[in-house]
Parts: sequence; structure tokens; C-alpha cells
Amino acid sequence: MSLEEDAVRAVERASDILHGMPDPAEIDQAVALLREARSVLPDGHPERAKCLGNLAAALQLRYSRTGDVDDLDEAVDTGRLVVAKEPDPLDLSNLCNALRLRYARLGDPEDLDAAVDAGRRAGSIVEPDDPVLGGCLSNLSGALLARYGRFHDPADLEEAAEIGRRAVEVTEPGDPELAQRLSDLGGVSQQRYLLTLKTPYLEEAVNAGRRALDLIQLGHPALGMYLSNLAGSLQLRFAQDGDRADLDEALDHARRAVAVTGADHPDLGLYLTGLCGLAQFLFWHTGAAVDLDEAVETGRRSVLVTAHDHPDRARRLSNLAGALHFRFRASGMLSDLDEALTAVRSAVALTPADDPELARRVSLLGTLLLARFILAGSLEDLNGAVEAGRRAAVSPLLNDLTRAGYLSTLTQALVIRFHNTGQVADLDEAAEHGARAVAAVSVSDPARCWYLSNLSNILRARHAATGAPDDLDEALRLAREAASGDDTYRGAYLVILCQALQLRYDRTGLAADLDEAVAAGREALSLTAQGVPDRATYLYQVATLLLDRQGPGDLEEAAEMCREAAGMAAAPPSARVQAAQGWGIAAALAGAWATAAEGFATAVELLPRAVWRGLQRMDGEHHLRQFAGLGNDAAAAALLAGRVEQAGELLEQARGVLWAQRLDTWTDLAALSEAAPEIAARLEAIRAELDAPAPAGG
Repeated sequence: MSLEEDAVRAVERASDILHGMPDPAEIDQAVALLREARSVLPDGHPERAKCLGNLAAALQLRYSRTGDVDDLDEAVDTGRLVVAKEPDPLDLSNLCNALRLRYARLGDPEDLDAAVDAGRRAGSIVEPDDPVLGGCLSNLSGALLARYGRFHDPADLEEAAEIGRRAVEVTEPGDPELAQRLSDLGGVSQQRYLLTLKTPYLEEAVNAGRRALDLIQLGHPALGMYLSNLAGSLQLRFAQDGDRADLDEALDHARRAVAVTGADHPDLGLYLTGLCGLAQFLFWHTGAAVDLDEAVETGRRSVLVTAHDHPDRARRLSNLAGALHFRFRASGMLSDLDEALTAVRSAVALTPADDPELARRVSLLGTLLLARFILAGSLEDLNGAVEAGRRAAVSPLLNDLTRAGYLSTLTQALVIRFHNTGQVADLDEAAEHGARAVAAVSVSDPARCWYLSNLSNILRARHAATGAPDDLDEALRLAREAASGDDTYRGAYLVILCQALQLRYDRTGLAADLDEAVAAGREALSLTAQGVPDRATYLYQVATLLLDRQGPGDLEEAAEMCREAAGMAAAPPSARVQAAQGWGIAAALAGAWATAAEGFATAVELLPRAVWRGLQRMDGEHHLRQFAGLGNDAAAAALLAGRVEQAGELLEQARGVLWAQRLDTWTDLAALSEAAPEIAARLEAIRAELDAPAPAGG
């Protein structure tokens, strides 16, 4: 028997292996047989094209199990070689799929266009009764969906849906490929729902995903993908309808997808990041810390198993940053916030300029910088938040509704910067952006209340700075409209209404405004759970209203509210000092000097955290001005309470903290940074960790 005859037999043997359900060893055997046959069969041999086509398919299959990019490159090169000489629908379709897979791994958009081109060529020459028609249609649909995911052209998505549905229709009920085509159709329908919010698309996604799962058994190599796809559809349906059974089923499928996938499987990172997002979503609806821990753990794992050059690494880093941000907000752990910033900065750096996701990741960076400013008070973080917000909002790849969200986030940073620097230009810019955000959403849009409240806050601040009466009237109108809605954030909207009413009371002295503000503030507190960091701000806001009103029992209630706020470990240190100071003032006005002394003493005790030496000079100076008279007030209250010895101690303690900050008596980190940057960075991190608020409930 000749070598060529042996090679032909090897091609047949490999073909038989590939048409079954080969295990990894059998796939390796098929690749070896086909490579050997390729080296023997000359150009022009009637079996050479079949050999090359099968080799391309075998390499593609092995890549799907191992993630070896060399196999994928060889599959593409081999596929191109075979279709260049003898175009065949199956070979063209396999090339289409190999190019799509390579795009998913390496991120080169030229592979996407080439994949769609090969898929369309396959569709143009395949016969209607050819058994490979379903596969050709399915692969083309997948390439179009991938291109939509990169460039967001709705025409690609609609074509993917039409072709994917046809792929399912032409596939026989007993065909083992039917499950794959149904799952793929479910993925396309998910994206159509996200684009249009039309319920039939979502139902099609759920039904197709369930049918796909019903057709396969445990151990099927694509089980993880089918489970993950269905989990995504069920999560969307829960978000739309609120049926908890959908959320529980989604979580079960997402966890199973991870559990059935091997540690070295190339799609494990994909399933882990899906579970990370779902666990975050679950936390939004349960508030259970265990859900956040799962989100962070799976997010970290998804990044760890993802290669540094993988095009999906940026998304997985961004998802991890989101999980860490939520856990920081719930626990106050500064280490989570710092890790989130590191992750999102890496995500931004890895995201191409033409990727629509870049704006979202830059906006998240701004949000995290703003959160750290609120905690630690560094103006460098605040300026960074403003710049990130501007960069996200001007992206040319956004639609009006998405841009409205980024504009609103930017306005928050601008308003906070105004309150810290006094630059009215920041308020003017914020008012312009806030008005654009409101104009971009319909009256029925749930986000409208948020944008209305934001704009109200901006106009109120500008009125306070400039005295323009129209700004205050409009701020009140907007705040009332926002607070009248039934929204998850209604407590925050009510507090902003409080602030607008209090400002008008300050201007006009109308007692009715003050009473309305107190009622709105109390309602906001009733909607805000114990331990939520924002509750400290709300408590202090209502306390200041009661201090203004000073009706029967108001001073005692104000002191108690400030006492609660000062004791909230998850609240920012400066807010706790401010609340403790308010506690002392309210008690002093009520003549309860022992209670006043306790409040002021608490403020002095907390003061080092609010003016910690790690802050930059501008930030420290801001806090120095804010708490300059605290020592004198604490000493006076202690004297009036008969605590002479404590009065001296409090005065010296407060003065010592403030003068240490003013005179730079601590080691200059700038000089240390030049001499030993790694040591300086470590010292900065230790200081931040020591001065961070304790975890909620701790």
C-alpha cells in the first residue's frame, strides 16, 4: 500500500472521529492523522481538499477545548488555503467560525469582517437541500452578532436574528446541532431585547435557551455555554417583571455553568464574569453581604484566568471593579475602593478608543474617584472625577439616553467640587449638563426622577452662590416633581427637597417651608435602613432643620439624630465629626451641658480621621477651616458641665491635631516619594487603611 493510500485512509479515520463526540485524546489523534496526511497528499490530489478542510475543523474544535491560539491561527490559515482553491460551503462556513473565534480571542476587527464575508460566501453557494445549510446559517449569524457587539450596527443584529431563526428552522429535530443553534438564537434575541426593550424578544431568548438545555445531557461540552446564556436571559426577565423565580433560576444556571467547566477551559472566565454580574444584581435586590462576597470572589477569579492580551479582559476587570465598589459602599473598606480603582484603570487602558464600552468604564473611574474623595478628601481625586466624567460624556459613540446618565454623573462631581473650591463656573457647567440630561429622557422614564433631582441640587447651589431667585424657584419645582415619584432613591430626592426648602426659609423666613422640609426629611429617614452610609447625611440634614425651627422637643431630637450619625462607622469621617459637632450644639442650645460635652468630645476624638496627614495640603486646609473652633467649643461645654480637667484636655487635643496638620509636623511624603517611591506608596496605603471607616456593623 502506497503512502498516499495510507494518507487517504488517515483522512477517513480522522473524519469518522470528528463526526462523533470526540474526547480530547481523540481530537489530538485526528489532528495528528490529518497533519501527516497533509504532508503526504500533493496539491491536486482529489482528497487533499478534504484533508485540509477536516484539519481546519479539528484544530478549531481543539481550540474550543484548550484555548491554544496557535491551533486557531493554523485553523484560519488552513481554512483560507482550502477555500482559495476549491470554495465549498462547509469549508467557507468553518472559516467564518474560526475567524469569529479568533476575533473573540485577539480582538482584531478585520477578522470580524472576514468572518462575515466568508459566511456570506458560504450562504450564496450552499444548496437549499444541502445538510450543511443549517450550519452555514448559524455560523454567519454568530459572526454578525459578534460584529454587532463591537460596532453596534442594528442592521447586523437584525440580519443575525433573521439568519439564526432560519438556521433553527432548517435543522431537523434529531440533529445534535439543534441545541447549539437554539442557544445561539437565544443570545441574538437577548441583544435585540436590550436594544429595543421589546418583551417578545426576551421571551424568545428564554424559550430558545430552555429548549437548548432540554436537548443535551450532563457532560455535553457546550453545557456551560448554554447554562450561561439562559442565565443572562432570565436575569433580564427578572429585571423586567420582578419574578423572583427567574432570578433564582438564573443564579442556579450561572453557578452550574462555572461548576461544570474545567479550570483550564478557555470559556471559564466568561462564565465567572457572568456570575459576578449576576451576584451584584442579586445584592441590589437582597442587600445580603454574602452576595457581594460571591461577586467579588468570582470577579477576581475571572480576571485571574484571563490572559493579559485577551480582548475580554477589560470587561472582566470592569465587572470586578463594579463588585468591589458595591462592597465598599456597603462596608466602607478602603482596600476594596483602592482595588476597584486599580481594576477600572486597567480596564480603561485596555479598552480600544472605538469601543462603545470605553465611556462606561471611564465614567465608572470617575465615580470611584469621587467616592474616594468623599471618604478621604483629596482634591486630586475630585479633579480626576471631573475629568473622567467629561471624557465619558463627550464620547461620540453614545445615544442620548446613555449620554444623559454620564452627564448626570459628571454634574455630581462638578457640584461637589464647587462646594470645596467655590468656583461658580463648575455650577454653570453642571446646570447645562443637568438640563441636557433631563431633556433626553421621557416623562415615563424611571431615571427621570434622578435627573430632575440632580438638576434641582445644582440650581439650589447656584442660587446660594449667586442669589439668582429664578434658580431657587426652579430648584424647588424640580425637587418636588422628583420626590413625588415612586422610586428606589426617593429618600435621596426627599433630602434634596429638604435642602431647597431650607434655603428658601433662610431667604424668606417662611415657617411653612421649614415644616415641609422637616416632614420630608423624616420621610426620607423612614425610607433609609439603619447602617446605610447615606443615612448619616440625612440625619444631619434633618437635625439642622430642627435646630432652625427649635420647636418643642426639636433640640433634643436634633441632638439624638446627630448622635446616631456620629456613631455610624461606615460614614465618611468628616461627616461623623460634623454630626458630633451638631450633637454638641443642639444639646448646648437645650441647656443639656453634659450631653453637649459628650457630643463635642466625640467630635474631637474623631477629628484626627477627618484631617489625617495623608491628605494633600489643600484638602487639609479645607478641613482646618471647617473645624477651626471645635476645640474652644468642646472646652466651653466641658467647663459648663463641670468637667474642668476634661476641658483642658479637649482643648489641647483639638489644637494639637489642627496645628500638626497646619505645621506639617509629620514626615513629608513628597520628599520620601522622590527618594523611595515604593516605601512612600506603602506608607500612604497604610495610613489610608488605618484612617478608613470601620466596616458597617463592625
